[in-house]
Amino acid sequence: MPFDQTWTPAAETESIDECYQWSIDGVTFELAARGSQLVRTPGRATRPVVTLRTDSATLGAIVSGQITIAQAVDRREADVRGSRRAVRRMLAIVGFPLARLGS
Repeated sequence: MPFDQTWTPAAETESIDECYQWSIDGVTFELAARGSQLVRTPGRATRPVVTLRTDSATLGAIVSGQITIAQAVDRREADVRGSRRAVRRMLAIVGFPLARLGS
């Protein structure tokens, strides 16, 4: 299903062709960003540029703005691996405000 990127930051999401691996509550899946599409596929990603592991409660707190990703990582409630630029692109492509990244 195509992902409508019109409300995401254009500079962050133009010409994206990469994948991310998320593990939420022990369920692992790939988010593949290809042009204007974002496709979720069960299972491990092949060569993800970012991996994110957390639980649904922590993800909910991040999405709602109660904590930042940096705070979740500091508290050991989340594990994020990848370059800061790649993490920023991932947040932009899934529609998270970049403020959710934190310091």
